[in-house]
Amino acid sequence: MIIDMSLLKRADTAAAEKCMEDETVRRYFAQLIGFGYGLGAAALIVLAVWAIKRWRNQKPKPVAGPVKETGE
Repeated sequence: MIIDMSLLKRADTAAAEKCMEDETVRRYFAQLIGFGYGLGAAALIVLAVWAIKRWRNQKPKPVAGPVKETGE
């Protein structure tokens, strides 16, 4: 059986190109997922800072004490 080397080389090149395309797509999605996690973490930090500032700036609520009667 005689194998034509040009066909083998062409098939090998096509497989390598397909592998590179898959790797590029995988890398792209990994970066996209990483960006999403980073964006989510930043949003949580901003939310936490806002909540802490709001919590620290609360004014004390008036406490209902005994009702004073006016002398009539």
